[in-house]
Amino acid sequence: MEKTTRVLNITHLASGDLWAGAEVQIFNLVKAQMCLEGVQVSVILLNEGVLSRKLRQIGIEVHVISEEEKGCFALFFKVYSLVKAKSPPHIVHTHRRKENLLGALAAYSLFRVYSIRTVHGAPEPVERTVAFTQWLLRTVDGLVARFLQSTTVAVSQELGANLSKLYGRRHVCVVPNGIDVADLLATVNLQSGHCAYRKDRTRIAFVGRLVPIKRPDRFLDVAKKLSARRPGRYEFYIFGDGPLRSETENYLKSHHLVETVHCMGFREDIATCLAEMDMLLMVSDHEGLPMTLLECLALGVPVIARGVGGIPQVLGNGDAGRIVEDDGSDSVLQAVLELERDPSGKQRMVDEGRRRVMQHFSASACAEQYQEIYQGVIRTAGQQSGSGKQVNGTEYGS
Repeated sequence: MEKTTRVLNITHLASGDLWAGAEVQIFNLVKAQMCLEGVQVSVILLNEGVLSRKLRQIGIEVHVISEEEKGCFALFFKVYSLVKAKSPPHIVHTHRRKENLLGALAAYSLFRVYSIRTVHGAPEPVERTVAFTQWLLRTVDGLVARFLQSTTVAVSQELGANLSKLYGRRHVCVVPNGIDVADLLATVNLQSGHCAYRKDRTRIAFVGRLVPIKRPDRFLDVAKKLSARRPGRYEFYIFGDGPLRSETENYLKSHHLVETVHCMGFREDIATCLAEMDMLLMVSDHEGLPMTLLECLALGVPVIARGVGGIPQVLGNGDAGRIVEDDGSDSVLQAVLELERDPSGKQRMVDEGRRRVMQHFSASACAEQYQEIYQGVIRTAGQQSGSGKQVNGTEYGS
C-alpha cells in the first residue's frame, strides 16, 4: 500500500468551567498542536467559559455541550456523535473524571478510535458525607483508565509514580506541562501598566483556587507574621476565587489585614499581574505541575514553594527557586527574609528558573511528546490487529 500523508484527528474533551492550571495547560497544548504537521485538533467542552472563548480566538474548532442542560446519556450520545464525525485514526484525549468516562466510552464504541487521559493533579480531599460516592466514582474512573483507555499521562514524576501503583506501569507515562514563553512575554508587554500595584513595598502573591488543598490559610499566616515583623514593608495579593473566599475575607477583617492583604479574585490577565510581583509563595499541600510556577519563572518572579508534586522537578531541587520542605508557615517566612537578604543569590535563582523553563518546559516540546504517545497508541493497535505499523496507509514512525 502506498505511503500517504494522513491527518491525525485529536479531540480534547474537558469541562471548561474554570480557568485554572489544567485549563491553561489544555489551551497551551492545543495551541502548540495546531502547529504540528499532519494534525487536526478540535475540542469538546461541557461548559462555556474562558477556555472556550480563548480557543475560538485562535481558530480552534470548539463544540460546547452544556452539562447543565443534558443528562448523562444525552451527553454521551452527543460526544459519541462528534467523535464519530471525525475520520480515523483518531485520538480522544480526556482531562477530568466525567470526561474520562464519556470520552473512553465513545472511543471504545467506535472503530479505530482510541482514548488517553491526562491527570493534572491528585484528587482533592472530600467530606465524610460524600466519601462513599467519591470512592465509587474513583473506582469506576480507575477501571476506565485500566481497561478502556490506552494511556494515562501524569504531569509530574511524583504523580506518575502514584498512578502507576493504581493502573500499572504500562498504563502510565509522564509529560510535564509546557508554556509558550514568547507568547507570554508578548502578552505581558502588551498589557503593561494594566495592573497598578504599590511600587514602594515588597509585593508577594498567592495564586490558586481558594480550596483547602491550596492552603490559603498558610499564606495568610505568613502575611500576618511578616506584617507584624516589618510593618509597612509588604503588600500581599491573593489571586483566585473559591469556597474559602468568605472565610479568607473574614480572617483579614478580624486580624486587621484588610489594608495589607488584597483579595483580587479571578483575573484573566494573571500573567500581567504576576509580572508586577516581587515574589510568589506556593504553599499547597499538593500540586501537579503548576502553570503559575512556569509562568513566574519565565517572567523572572522569584518563587518560594513547598516541595510537593512536580515543584522540585521544575525548580531543579532548589537551584531555580527556594524549596520549603516542612509544612509550617515559619519556614516560609524565613525563606522570604533570606531571599531578601541575598539579592545576588536571588538573581542567580531567577536566571536559572528562566533557563529551565525555556529548555525543559516549552509548549512545543510538550505537544511533541504527546504526539509520540498518540502515534504509539495507534501503532500498537495496528500491530495487534495485524496491520503492522501502518494505519490506513500512513506510517506513524518506527
